[in-house]
Amino acid sequence: MEKYNVVKSEKFRAPLNAEKKIGLWVDRIGSGSNRKSREMELRILGLYAAVYIERGEGFFFSAKTGHVKARGGDTMFLFPDIPAFYNPDETWNTKWIVWDGPDAANLEKMGFFKSSNPVIKSNINAVPSAYERLSEIIDNEDMASIFERKNIILNMLFELYRASKRDENPARNSLMEKAISYMNNSLEKDASINEFAAHCGLSETHFRRLFKNYTGRSPKDFMNSLKISKAKAYLSQGRSIKQTAELLGFEDIFYFMRLFKKISGTAPGKFQQMK
Repeated sequence: MEKYNVVKSEKFRAPLNAEKKIGLWVDRIGSGSNRKSREMELRILGLYAAVYIERGEGFFFSAKTGHVKARGGDTMFLFPDIPAFYNPDETWNTKWIVWDGPDAANLEKMGFFKSSNPVIKSNINAVPSAYERLSEIIDNEDMASIFERKNIILNMLFELYRASKRDENPARNSLMEKAISYMNNSLEKDASINEFAAHCGLSETHFRRLFKNYTGRSPKDFMNSLKISKAKAYLSQGRSIKQTAELLGFEDIFYFMRLFKKISGTAPGKFQQMK
C-alpha cells in the first residue's frame, strides 16, 4: 500500500431530514467515458457506489482484493472506507450510482454486497435501469420521490445479489428462477409455500432452504414483497385500498394495510396521497 497515493473524497451533499429518517438516500448519479489513467491513485469514497461498465475492459483494484479484471456488463462496487481504483485498458463508458445511510450499511452486513467480491460479473441491466429511473426524480424533494429512490436502490441491490449467486449452481438456480416466475404469476391468489415447492418438485423444507440461500429471504417474505410492489402499482392506477387487497388475495384488509406499511414504510392511504 505504501507505493500508492490514497485520497479521500468529499461528500457532495447533506441528506434531507426525511432521507435520514428512512435510512438510505441517493447522493448522486452520473455517466461518462474515461481513458486510461497513467497514475494509480486509490480513493476512499466515504459512501457506497455501483459503477456499471457499458463498454470496454480494464481492472478494479482495492486494498482488500488486489487486481480484478472487469469488462462491459460488469458492475463494480465501492465501499465507504476501503481505498479503491478502477481503470480501463484503453477507454470505457460507465454509469454510476452513489448512495449512503444506515440501511445501506446493514445490507452490507447481511451480505447483499461484499467488499470481498466487488465485481459482479453478470451482464444484467440492474444499474442502467436504476440509473434511468433515478434520473427522472433525482432532484425531487417530495416524500414520494424520497421513498422511490430508496426502493430503486433496494431493487438494484437485490438484482445484483441474485446475479452474484447464479453462477454457483446452475441447476439449483434454474429451479429458484422457476419458483420466482411462478410466484409472479400467483400474486392474485393466496398460494402456499407447499404449492411453490411442489411446482419445483421439492419438499417444502428443502425448498425453503434453497430459496433462502438464493434470495436471502424466506419464500413468504419474498412473496409478500412482490405483492406489495404490485399493490403500489394498483394504488397508483387509482384502485381503492379494498380493491387492491382483494385483487392480491388478502381476505383481511387490516392485515394488508399493516403489511403494506411494514414493507414500504408508509401506509397505503398515505401512499395514495403522495401519488
